[in-house]
Amino acid sequence: YMYIETSYPRVNGDEAWLESDCFDFNSLINPTIDFDYHMYGASMGSLELLISINNGVTWTMLRTLSGNQGNTWNTQTLDLSAYAGQAVKFRFKGTRGTSYTADATIDNIKIYEACMIDATSSLSALCSAGTVALSLSGHGVVSSIHWQESPGGAFTDIVGATSVNYTRGTL
Repeated sequence: YMYIETSYPRVNGDEAWLESDCFDFNSLINPTIDFDYHMYGASMGSLELLISINNGVTWTMLRTLSGNQGNTWNTQTLDLSAYAGQAVKFRFKGTRGTSYTADATIDNIKIYEACMIDATSSLSALCSAGTVALSLSGHGVVSSIHWQESPGGAFTDIVGATSVNYTRGTL
């Protein structure tokens, strides 16, 4: 859990960085990062996630979040498969907005190999209603199913499951 305090003596444009050690993605095919964030307040600045493949010499922007995101926790999930086979570092950068009336927080940062299953073709008939069985096998120990009904939609985690029945719009 890390947060950015925007009260005095902080001023507009001040930055706070949280930088990781190196992560070895050499054996990964679908590396993924999840993190929770809370960005609330009238003068919210920005929160950025950057990645480096040269030990922090240069950085590439992965995601920028700006402005008031509401008084709620949100989760961001990013596909890092473009960085498979490389060693990477991450940097979270928070930038203070125009006043002290906002704070940004990050928590629950997870970096993992995503088990990607494209079920689009087998689910094409599931347009308005129906049930589909989700099941994982041959992938070692499975601690949860991370399910997204549609691109850009919210993710649902089913913890401790290797299979589940899913009815569209009800999970």
